[in-house]
Amino acid sequence: MKGPVIAARFDMDAVDVTETTDTNHRPVAEGFASVNEGMMHACGHDTHTAIGLGVARVLMEMKDSLSGTVKLIFQPGEEGVRGAKSIADSGILDDVDYILGGHIGVIEHALGKTACKMGGFFATTKLDAVFTGVPSHAAGSPEKGKNALLAAASAALSISAIPRHSGGSSRVNVGTLHAGSGRNVIPSEAVLRLETRGETSEINDYIRERTLSILEGAAQMYDVSLETRFMGSAESAFSSDDYGEYAQQTAQNLPGIDGILEDVSMGGGGSEDFTYMMRRVQDHGGKAIFMLYGTNMVSSHHNGSFDIDERTLPIAVEQVSAIILKTSSDFSS
Repeated sequence: MKGPVIAARFDMDAVDVTETTDTNHRPVAEGFASVNEGMMHACGHDTHTAIGLGVARVLMEMKDSLSGTVKLIFQPGEEGVRGAKSIADSGILDDVDYILGGHIGVIEHALGKTACKMGGFFATTKLDAVFTGVPSHAAGSPEKGKNALLAAASAALSISAIPRHSGGSSRVNVGTLHAGSGRNVIPSEAVLRLETRGETSEINDYIRERTLSILEGAAQMYDVSLETRFMGSAESAFSSDDYGEYAQQTAQNLPGIDGILEDVSMGGGGSEDFTYMMRRVQDHGGKAIFMLYGTNMVSSHHNGSFDIDERTLPIAVEQVSAIILKTSSDFSS
């Protein structure tokens, strides 16, 4: 019996955050805190990996009940939105009829709750801008120098003043500026690390293009060179409403789930590069959903004290497995 092609994605990277050493922090107390300075699982992607492995085990134990094909995708590089686009572009999703993704946390005090059709992902672009000038003695021959720091500083201020778009929300942020080598040297190099975001891909495109124009203008104004490096991106996307409803009906009867949350979005301008995979499947006529695995969080995402309630893990494993199994059965032919 022929069945559908179903894919599930689990991201597995960490975040540039130093984990707390507080002995009240459970990973510290129980000996599984990060051993890498400046890097920890502060967004729950280690739990996503554990959920994916649990789903793999369940499906293998029930493989005789499956129809069609199941692809479990463990994706690196979600932080910085660098990983999903290459997977989408590889063609591995082009025969997929249904794709599922999800994220733990997001909402506080939500153990036992789930959402099956999340949306509201902001499109985003991550950029590095490298200005290169000419060093010179700041007092003896300042006219011979070309000041990369001033170009970068001018760009940073102007970028923050980009007019917002009337079509929806947008964000732009210069996160870091590193420049110069000494107080008496004209700075010959400056590096800006920044990001743009938009409620839709079109709004993000607008903010990004204005940003690029400002960077180029600042380089020309101070007669320095500019190299722009694209470091990552994501599109806007929405879960397929009909498949989301189908997943909700499946999830609401599972043990451990005591509530279905409606109209849940990433909120606050959050982005997620799974959108590339969602849109790839949807553009080929398939269905895509992004789910919430509700939990009780200790601190917020991307915080050194972040931790989750591990009772969420078996609930999420059963939820994803049940949706895959039911989809396999109901849409076989």
